[in-house]
Amino acid sequence: MLNFIRRESRAETFVAYVGKRPTVKGSTLVRTLSLLALACTALPAAAQTVFTDSFETGNLSHTQGGIKWASSANVSVYSGFGHTGSHSLKFAYPAGSPAVGSTAEQRFNLGANYPELYLEWYAYYPNGTEGLGPRFVHEAASPGNDKFLRLWSGNPSDGNDGYSSFTVKAGASTDVGGVASGDEKIFAEYGENMLGVGPFGTTGSQPSSAFQSFITDSYRGRWIDIKVHVKAASSANNDGVIQIWRDGVQIVSATNLPTYPSGGAGNYYNFGYLLGWANAGFAQATNVYIDDVTFSTTSSTANSGGGGSSTAAVPEPPASVTVQ
Repeated sequence: MLNFIRRESRAETFVAYVGKRPTVKGSTLVRTLSLLALACTALPAAAQTVFTDSFETGNLSHTQGGIKWASSANVSVYSGFGHTGSHSLKFAYPAGSPAVGSTAEQRFNLGANYPELYLEWYAYYPNGTEGLGPRFVHEAASPGNDKFLRLWSGNPSDGNDGYSSFTVKAGASTDVGGVASGDEKIFAEYGENMLGVGPFGTTGSQPSSAFQSFITDSYRGRWIDIKVHVKAASSANNDGVIQIWRDGVQIVSATNLPTYPSGGAGNYYNFGYLLGWANAGFAQATNVYIDDVTFSTTSSTANSGGGGSSTAAVPEPPASVTVQ
């Protein structure tokens, strides 16, 4: 798991001292301790986690640093199944034809303006054999654009958390690879200035990320570690970022996006939602489960590429030191 608040790995030189009882002269000891102090100050800072929720409260009441869960559509805290603990967030998509669609969406209010954010969660797409709902598969191959994540900057005075009056919007959607297999592909989407959102931006001809394989049978029926990195473009207007990792492997990377609003006002994210409208619909009521949600302002240095967790052992201090 990409846990942004886990222990940092230490320099390898420390390991040589574990379990040994070196004899060190006084001047050597001073130099050694000085070097150790210098090495410690050079260690990278831990990532700044601003919100985390494993839903063990049994509800959506958790708040942290001004961040809170907002409105829900067909979403509830589910008891008896979780990645850690015994609870998770259940997204219950009603059955719905492609002409009607189906939705399960959980919104959140970031409570502040974030130009850059790392989001991580564990997702479970049932394979249909575990009693958690039917196999996750859309009813049709089109229309696509089944929502996966949205972040935006907006004024909530529009009555829609600023979603309708956004200055910058970024995230990702999925698209069915075919009815027979039901496999999902994922791609980045973004837009600016209330002018539409798509894989090629507002104009339909801006930079994009390739559609990448996302949910296949090898990923159904187990927890998947998802990490997303989103950054609004700076005044350069061409360095916006949307990156996605699945189980530690990067599958989407777009780092040249013009996610910059006119005049620069609202160049950040203050609202978002997980999953959302599924245009392709579902033949049966279908569930997705999410757990261990974490928002951070920086990525863990040990896992800067996303995915996994550091396996470097945290060294112990010397067993004893004799000064001569």
